[in-house]
Amino acid sequence: MSSGGAGWPVDLARYSKATGMQLNWVEDYRLRVRVLGDADRGYEVVIEGNAAGLHSLGQHLLSLSQPDVPEGFHLHLDQETVLDAPSAELVLDRGNDPGAHEG
Repeated sequence: MSSGGAGWPVDLARYSKATGMQLNWVEDYRLRVRVLGDADRGYEVVIEGNAAGLHSLGQHLLSLSQPDVPEGFHLHLDQETVLDAPSAELVLDRGNDPGAHEG
C-alpha cells in the first residue's frame, strides 16, 4: 500500500477465483457516468466524481491490472449499486487485447 495523491492510501482489491473481487471505496465518494451525443454527431462518455470517487475508480482499475486477475474478468458499476443517479452503467473489463472486441 502506498500513499495516494489526496492523502488516501491506494487500497487494491484482491482477486479470488471463489469470490471475485471486493471493491474498496473511499468514504464519501461520489461518481457518475454520462453518455452524451447522438448517432449523427458521435458519442462521448463523461466520468465525473469528487476526489474520493475518482481515487476509488483508479483503485479499481489498478486492481484489475494485477497479474492474478484473469482475462475476461469484469466489474459492473451502476446506479443500483455504487454510482450516483442518474448514471449509465460502467463495465470495467480485464482484457489482454481490447482491439479483439471491435466489430
